[in-house]
Amino acid sequence: MDTSDRSLLDSFAKGEDASETGSDGAAQQQGRSSQLSGETSDDAISAAKAKGLVVLTGTVHVVTGNDALDLCEGLGVTSASDVDFIRKNEDVYGEALVATYTIFVPDEPQDLAWEEPGEGKSTGKTYVINLQDSLSSYDGQHVTAAFDNSEGTWASEANPLGKSPTCSSVEVLSVG
Repeated sequence: MDTSDRSLLDSFAKGEDASETGSDGAAQQQGRSSQLSGETSDDAISAAKAKGLVVLTGTVHVVTGNDALDLCEGLGVTSASDVDFIRKNEDVYGEALVATYTIFVPDEPQDLAWEEPGEGKSTGKTYVINLQDSLSSYDGQHVTAAFDNSEGTWASEANPLGKSPTCSSVEVLSVG
């Protein structure tokens, strides 16, 4: 991908995606969703916050490692030198660059605490959250989601998502 063409990055940031799934009912039923169980969005948000969950709005994207690398470089998560290093070491990172990632891009970067392996919680700027394929059915959709930051960890910088957290506990509260 030509990094001088920022249209893909801009569309990610604005929540636009050519592969947008629209309002496919079957796709929206996959994964956990409070809104689908009858709660109103405001009730679901209040309940999530009362449980101590982090509530964010943003867009879910399913991308390859190469596209994730470009996105993270554009957002400032990964430096240009790290991008070059990863791409030049295809023997080590090749599999990661062609892998598929389900990511959540918050509307605005957030200072959030996530587990730092072996060190407890550490606060850092969160631009992208790796969802480990959960919620892939929401690809291209703008959602309000609740994250359990005690079930997430900061990753090392040596991957296409840079030092972005991975969260294994996420719940969609509303779509749109």
